[in-house]
Amino acid sequence: MVALVSTLHDPDGRMVQSTQQLLDGLKQLYEAIIVVPTPATSRRLLDTLPGVVVETLAESNGCVGVGRRHALRLGIESGANHLHYCDFDRVLHWLGHYPTELASVLEQIVENDYLILGRTDRAFHTHPRVQRDTETITNHGFSLWFGEEVDVSAGSCGVSRAVAELILKRSTAPTNATDAEWPALVRQAPGLKAGFLKTEGLEFETPDYFPEEIARAGSLEAWMEERSSSVDGWIARTRLALDSLEAMMAVAGQSDLRDGDKVRKQ
Repeated sequence: MVALVSTLHDPDGRMVQSTQQLLDGLKQLYEAIIVVPTPATSRRLLDTLPGVVVETLAESNGCVGVGRRHALRLGIESGANHLHYCDFDRVLHWLGHYPTELASVLEQIVENDYLILGRTDRAFHTHPRVQRDTETITNHGFSLWFGEEVDVSAGSCGVSRAVAELILKRSTAPTNATDAEWPALVRQAPGLKAGFLKTEGLEFETPDYFPEEIARAGSLEAWMEERSSSVDGWIARTRLALDSLEAMMAVAGQSDLRDGDKVRKQ
């Protein structure tokens, strides 16, 4: 069995309807569901999560990396032997559109120390250009160091309990750069292996939550173009690509883990 650990940011409550429709399905798949929302997340949305461990981390100040580590910590405390990290909006979309694939992914998570969950070419190209172009840089740079072509920028991974404990000891990235930092930590640890799996379900999920904006734009294509039209957006995404590769290289520059940090494979 696998626990879902997730972060959530939704000030406007855009995910309320999807959560109401899909939460029971998530509960059937996962041993436990743990969500770390930002302080700004809609109370109306949080009220749709009965039976879910919900713990807001005020001191994170919206830093994704801090929230992700707290979600891992709560996952360990749940007693689960394996954890599936996935941004909450993404896992809702995944279950709603590719439920069979999601169930299959959970079976593969339990067979790996760490499983990088990426996207098929089709799923990758459903994202707006500002994400595709910058995430291509991250993925290419990481793949050169990793020694295998992987998509490391999709915001999802599978991790054993023991590896989660290792990550909590050594991860410091404050942002989504944990997407590159975490598998780098596993890659550097003696006796551990990070696997990779392409998925359809990690396609671009955001249109699920913006139907009115898409209607005003006139089409999904026009709305997607708008998402790549901001220079500020390009700066933010380019900065994330740099942060991700720097987080990877910070790990790569460290010597192998000390004996006290070695993880016993389960």
